[in-house]
Amino acid sequence: MKIVVQRVNEASVTYENTTNSIKKGICVLVGIRTDDFDMDTDYIISKIINMRLWDDGDKTWCKSVMDIDGEILIVSQFTLYGFMKGHKPDFHNSINNEDLMMDTFDVLFQQLDKVPSLFYLFLILFPFSIYFLIKGTLSINDG
Repeated sequence: MKIVVQRVNEASVTYENTTNSIKKGICVLVGIRTDDFDMDTDYIISKIINMRLWDDGDKTWCKSVMDIDGEILIVSQFTLYGFMKGHKPDFHNSINNEDLMMDTFDVLFQQLDKVPSLFYLFLILFPFSIYFLIKGTLSINDG
């Protein structure tokens, strides 16, 4: 499993005329590989909620998204495991089975549900069915 974390002042994803948005917090792009396991989600969740990205006065990098009562927007991104094969992108390392992908995300969200006082939104897109229906992504980065 691979993630890209962006500290944001706000972020949103619009899909089929529905917009999911957050205020201050983090936007997390999640890529799932064909050989990822459930145990990977524990590690990823720990990193997401404990990553220290905010300052506290004179102390730098000492507060997490939980410490600032921030929000999390999670978006599936199968292209994170893409690579260039000649002049074309290749996504064979990305998960290509919708059921397996949904199972992995279910475990991820079950872990997030255990975290008290955490607000998160998610958008799961299977690359070959509804990926191209996204109408827009907005991320106003912080820093």
